[in-house]
Amino acid sequence: MTSVRLFLEAGELVGLEAQGHAGFAPRGRDIVCAAVSVLVQTLELGMEDVIREPSLRIQCDPRKALRRVIWKRSDDPRVTALGETIRLALKAVAEAHPKQVCIVEVERDEANS
Repeated sequence: MTSVRLFLEAGELVGLEAQGHAGFAPRGRDIVCAAVSVLVQTLELGMEDVIREPSLRIQCDPRKALRRVIWKRSDDPRVTALGETIRLALKAVAEAHPKQVCIVEVERDEANS
């Protein structure tokens, strides 16, 4: 199963962590795992190359099949729009494949960032 933690600050997405393999099909052929991966990579590319979000931090650990994308809360409407789009898309994948993707929303404050 792929576990996705969505980090929220005052209800706004400020990061996510995806870990594990969906197990829908063998590795390399798993469309559910690919969907989650593409969404996380789209978030990374949008934040890094399009918006150029200065607070962006990306962590990857292939041994744990883990990717973490974190940024500071922003007044930039592009950051909010991209984050909310990815959040909704990940939830849609999880709703379509509840045995393969689990999403948990975690409210965090700046002290625990």
